[in-house]
Amino acid sequence: MENKFTFQCISDTHERHEQIQLDYSDAIIFAGDNNCRWEWQLAEFFQWFSEQPCKYKIYVPGNHDRYCELYPEESKQLAEDHDIIMLVNEEVVIEGHKFYGSPFTPMFYNWAFMEERGKDMEKIWSLIPDDTDVLITHGPPYSVLDECPGGHVGCEDLLKRVLEVKPKYHVFGHIHESAGEEVFEEITFLNAAVLNGFYHINNLGIRKGEL
Repeated sequence: MENKFTFQCISDTHERHEQIQLDYSDAIIFAGDNNCRWEWQLAEFFQWFSEQPCKYKIYVPGNHDRYCELYPEESKQLAEDHDIIMLVNEEVVIEGHKFYGSPFTPMFYNWAFMEERGKDMEKIWSLIPDDTDVLITHGPPYSVLDECPGGHVGCEDLLKRVLEVKPKYHVFGHIHESAGEEVFEEITFLNAAVLNGFYHINNLGIRKGEL
């Protein structure tokens, strides 16, 4: 019997990553937001991330990870130094499975990796390969695990592209209040935010999958 490729996902740790306990899996996916505004914060997070009991580590920044936006080459090098795969509108194939990651979310205040809704976001999502197995974005698609006190705040154009590509999994975070899992159109959506709306650890945010 063929062995399954297992992975687990976390997002939105906001400097509380050391409180999280992870099991062994083939890969660990981080979908953005540990408040990496300075190099030392990114280096500290990467050190912890690199020590987790997983063969592969995939990192996608979020809107609170400003250092990664301002210093992309330095951030990428720091990731490589810690044996971490950093994806910013990029793909990687691991043991025959294609992962694609993007940190972008629709404009909301002055945070990192943001574009206006409509044509700007549509252009970002057009880069997602048609044969993606696991899509990783920081933000959710519209109407899927995207609800907060302001209502549904996900990206309409992302939902449209996800339904075109139909990856096996779509991993994201950003909206803490909607952490969880949902299956829609044969796609498993995982909101992996580990903090709730009050920024308290919520272990329901640690999501798992297999390929």
